[in-house]
Amino acid sequence: YHATLSRLCMSASVTVAVHFSSGDAADWEQAINNVSNLYRDDTVPTGEGDLSLVVNGYAIRFLRRAALESDRVRGMSQAGVRVVACRNSMRRFDVPTDELVEGTVIVDSGVAELTRLQASGAAYLKVP
Repeated sequence: YHATLSRLCMSASVTVAVHFSSGDAADWEQAINNVSNLYRDDTVPTGEGDLSLVVNGYAIRFLRRAALESDRVRGMSQAGVRVVACRNSMRRFDVPTDELVEGTVIVDSGVAELTRLQASGAAYLKVP
């Protein structure tokens, strides 16, 4: 069974939407670890831009350049992970665009982006 699953997964790229909204720093660290592990797992191949980390709510502060794990977020973005910030949350929590980690994509609504990704066939993961 596992060998068949591995062959199936390796034959096509998988699109994944990872959703993070917690304001807890330990949750953020776990979420970054989850995304990194998924990105490196060869049994779930993702092409560039096929893995999206959509951040909204209280978690939006973690996308600031000066925030915890910002170097890892920048590195994931440079490696092809699509890091997405919700503009509604940025406004609500007063996070200016120029303070975001380089490479962050801004969408008007994080929940709408998640809906679009799922409607186009993306697997949905809520972390942690």
